[in-house]
Amino acid sequence: MKQSKHSQLIHIWEDYEFYLSIPKTFTGSNKPFVYFYYLNSKTNKTERIRKYIGKNDGNTKQIKLEAKKIILELVSLLIEDWNPLTNVQNDLTLDQKSSIEACIVYWISKREEALINEAIAKKTLKNNKISIRNIF
Repeated sequence: MKQSKHSQLIHIWEDYEFYLSIPKTFTGSNKPFVYFYYLNSKTNKTERIRKYIGKNDGNTKQIKLEAKKIILELVSLLIEDWNPLTNVQNDLTLDQKSSIEACIVYWISKREEALINEAIAKKTLKNNKISIRNIF
């Protein structure tokens, strides 16, 4: 079987392994890319996340340097609770041990998203916030 590209492990951070995939030939739209697997909390399956790198005229040394920079950026985003599936930073997650305050903050953030998506009116969000303040 002819191998069209090869992947190599570049970096490990916590549970994440970052790989660099470089095509054997740079014809057409073949581009090198960095990838890692991220757990989708909705499906409970891992999904491959890719970040493409420029061809750099086929210079593998330049490609590897650019890959390392991208990986460092990805790690810094992941440290700050970035979700690559939704591209949302600091996406709050709740569980049974979450405090009431955390639940309220999460609920208000979802109501603000609903306002942005025009699912609720501005007045509704305002009333929601007033109600919460009156309870606490």
